Order: sequence, then structure tokens, then C-alpha cells
Amino acid sequence: MAAQNTTIFIFSSITGITQSLREADSTLPLQEIQDDALSGYGGTVEFNPTKLENDTLIKLKQAEILISEPFVVAKLLEFDKDSLASLDWGFSTYAGVDPIFKSTKISFPLHFKLTRFAGCFGQPISEWCIAHIIGHERGFAASAKDQLQKNWAGS
Repeated sequence: MAAQNTTIFIFSSITGITQSLREADSTLPLQEIQDDALSGYGGTVEFNPTKLENDTLIKLKQAEILISEPFVVAKLLEFDKDSLASLDWGFSTYAGVDPIFKSTKISFPLHFKLTRFAGCFGQPISEWCIAHIIGHERGFAASAKDQLQKNWAGS
């Protein structure tokens, strides 16, 4: 198991995780991995492990604790089953970890503990639901389609 002062690696498309953790506890040994192979925003993750920099691959193989999206972990393990060879604990940035367990290319049981981020999504999910209700009632999807087609009311 990882030593108490083991570096916590963060490889995520979600901005601000490292800063939030540092604000919560400035003594945490954090290292953020940035690589152009991973991008996205909100719940949208774009990741191509074939484009990872060699330095990133080395850090991921040495990581004992990793905070990342389940989609990213699944793609890493599908790309190279040894890409997370030293991992003891994978912490998902999402409540769901389906991409890992739905993969047909990953061997189970996992060689690491996997935990998920849960219990704090109440307000964001509520806001998302309200936004979609308003969008539906106001016809935002139809308006966006009209804008793309340059169809303007009254023209």
C-alpha cells in the first residue's frame, strides 16, 4: 500500500482540482499531470492515450495514487494494461465508474482500490435539471438548429 507521504497525481480534464485540494489542505503532496492528449470540460472528456508524452507515461506508471476520470483510467488500461502498474488507489472524479467496468479489454479484479466521488452532486445536478427544463420549455435546441441553418424568425 502507498506510503503516507506518497505523491497524489492528478490527471484530469477538470480544471481546479489541484487548487481546491491545496486550499483544503496545503500539506497534501500533489502533482498535476498535464498532457495535450487529455482535454475537455465539465462532463466532456477527450482522451487519446496513443498521443501521451513519454514523460506522462512514466509518471502514470509510477503513480501509487491517481485522481482521474473513469473514462481516462479505462482508456489507459485498454491502451496498455501496465500503464498504471504501481497504482494502489484510483480516485474517480465522477460518481459513476461505468467506463472501467464496461470495458471488455480490462482484466478483473483490478490490482488497485477504486473509489468514486459522490455525495456532493446534489446542487449541480439540480441546476442541470432546471437548466434543461428551461431549455426545453423555451425551445433552445430548435433555436440553436435555426441559428446553424441561418433561419431567423420573420425573415
